[in-house]
Amino acid sequence: ALDDMYEGGPTHAHQSSQANQALERKLAELERANEKLDAQRKLDEMARKNDMLKLQMDTQRDQQLRDQMHQQALTQQSTMIAMAAAQNKSAAAPNIVIQGPTI
Repeated sequence: ALDDMYEGGPTHAHQSSQANQALERKLAELERANEKLDAQRKLDEMARKNDMLKLQMDTQRDQQLRDQMHQQALTQQSTMIAMAAAQNKSAAAPNIVIQGPTI
């Protein structure tokens, strides 16, 4: 049997075939692992894009809230100014003398 191995006889061929099968199994295993890594990478990329979109939406929402609050403050200010002006007018009304055209 040892002679067969050294001569490249049937035992050697059998071992070579077993080695090839083992290599093919290992290759298939590596390909599956590679596919899993690929899928995981794609998931990670999607998650990253999702996080970026969430951040963008949060930023936009915050900006909208700030704009809304600013708008409300401006509306309140102009209402208060209008009310103050109306009060000033009514307070000053009795003292106003309307002069007609001078002849």
